[in-house]
Amino acid sequence: MNITSEHYPVDWSVIVIARNEEKSIADCLQSVIEAFSGHSYELIFVDSASEDNTVEIARQFPAKIIHLPDNLPKRPSIARETGRLQAKGQWILFIDGDSNLSPGWLDHAEHEKKSNGKLAGIAGIREEFLLTDTDKQTFSYNYKSHASGNNFVNFLGGSAAYKNSVMQEVGGFNPFLYSCEEEEFGARIRKAGYKLKRLPVTMTHHHIKHKKETASEVLRRIRRGFPIGMGQIVRHVQKYELPVKGSLGEISRHLQFYGLLTIGLIALITSAVTGNWLFLAGWLLALVAVFILFAIKSRSLSKPAYYFFEWTVTGPYIIWGLLKKPRQWSDFDMKLLQADTENPPVKIHNEA
Repeated sequence: MNITSEHYPVDWSVIVIARNEEKSIADCLQSVIEAFSGHSYELIFVDSASEDNTVEIARQFPAKIIHLPDNLPKRPSIARETGRLQAKGQWILFIDGDSNLSPGWLDHAEHEKKSNGKLAGIAGIREEFLLTDTDKQTFSYNYKSHASGNNFVNFLGGSAAYKNSVMQEVGGFNPFLYSCEEEEFGARIRKAGYKLKRLPVTMTHHHIKHKKETASEVLRRIRRGFPIGMGQIVRHVQKYELPVKGSLGEISRHLQFYGLLTIGLIALITSAVTGNWLFLAGWLLALVAVFILFAIKSRSLSKPAYYFFEWTVTGPYIIWGLLKKPRQWSDFDMKLLQADTENPPVKIHNEA
């Protein structure tokens, strides 16, 4: 669909994406409806083949429901692109199904998008809450990373709003990327001469299920394919000359540590073949020395233990991503994203 800026039926398209979020999807959709009360908008819910009651709960709300087929990869980029292809709003707001939209953010966003003609994307502060098994909030912290002093940023991670016409101009999220699609998309937007901004106001409350720097969080990221995307983005930046600095630095520790493990394997084989175990002993001493230095620097034993584990298990996936052939957004067959839809009794809200 290609809509000119003069023919957008509504000001906003709100696209909520989710997979197996039955505990949070009702609060998410209700927060959108409350935040957009009095505004011109449409609500689109994209479900990535949920296996719980997420869709049944979403049907209770006035949203167009889009079902992604089981054969499509379960990537946020694909869910967002499927929703974007049916969006009719001048601006498109993407919300994750495990997040609640803060009502005050919208007024700030409305003011900002009218005052800056080169602005192509807006987000805000994401407050994250860890939920225990009893659904009690145990801690929170603000997401303000990648922001400069004037709040202009290189990319917008998580929930964010983008100008529809700019997305049509530069293309949407790259469905080939397993992760880091927001960083790659933001680079294309900036390369085209537009700006992205993170407002210093709360935008969403994001409910997370795993603590940071834990084995369960590492395994969750692996299942999602996040380490593969970390490798992919490096190749994309190089091949398509995207304005991203330090992409290789994000994975340098992983590669260095995996190189150290490779040396250890060679030392083990050499010692086994020659019968001289000094090779393996020397490598073990080097590994212990690295651990001790890391522990002293971080003043913690758990932190180096976590990162040794994380670098070990994610390293192969990052290398896999590095080896994957870079492919552009335009190479993807968009016909694959023509998913089944359910239209609600009311899908367009022109209350403004």
